[in-house]
Amino acid sequence: MSLMNVFNKEFSLKYGILDFIIKYHVLTKYQGKNAHVIIPETVTEIGSYVFYNNADLISVTIPEGVSEIGESAFSGCQSLTSVEFPDSIRTIQKRAFFGCEKLCEVFLPPETVFAEDAFPPKTRILQKCQEEKEVQETPLPVPNLPANDFMIKNHVLVKYIGMAQNVSIPETVTEIAAYAFFNCIYMTSVEIPDSITFLDEKVFFECTNLKTVSVPAGIEFMGNTFPPGARILCRMPERKTHTRKTVLTFSPLTDAEIKKLQTL
Repeated sequence: MSLMNVFNKEFSLKYGILDFIIKYHVLTKYQGKNAHVIIPETVTEIGSYVFYNNADLISVTIPEGVSEIGESAFSGCQSLTSVEFPDSIRTIQKRAFFGCEKLCEVFLPPETVFAEDAFPPKTRILQKCQEEKEVQETPLPVPNLPANDFMIKNHVLVKYIGMAQNVSIPETVTEIAAYAFFNCIYMTSVEIPDSITFLDEKVFFECTNLKTVSVPAGIEFMGNTFPPGARILCRMPERKTHTRKTVLTFSPLTDAEIKKLQTL
């Protein structure tokens, strides 16, 4: 064995390079047992099930250049508490961090798109750019700032990540995307501002404790937007409601009509 080969072998063993199986810049398997993992800089994509059920993993650093994390890549990593995402990350597939219950919060670039079940329900998902901007422009920390809990893109509320019981949506929002409040089990009431004109389907899916939704005039929403049992308070004399197949006009809504609408 040449001196160069000996050096390469010792270098790989020391830095755990042999723990990674990489094909065409895609990390396809991790076979190490380190608690703190730094993914090699040659990787541009993390494949599916790479760290699946890895009980040793506590923290992972993902290098700049990685743009996608595959399905269930870190699923079942019950000891995982910290993930450092690069600015290059753009896509996080379904159940990527499913079951990582100790992962309390993550910081993602605003351009990142992730599946609704990519993270555990209790994981706080914060925007990198938003946080940096607040640090630069705010001389003193502002505790419990409501805007921190809303992920908004082009006036569309994409995701709510707060834990408040009574939620008031910012007036800069004009639409609410599907699953925006998915599994917000702490929320009991929602105030929807007059600026919002459309609610997508299953906005409040799995919001088991939601009791009251205050709805503005002129709003349109899918028939299965609201959970069963929630009381919809209408702030208008007349409004339109549409499902995928029909359009209904009524004023005001009775409890019986609301229940009928929820079954569409």
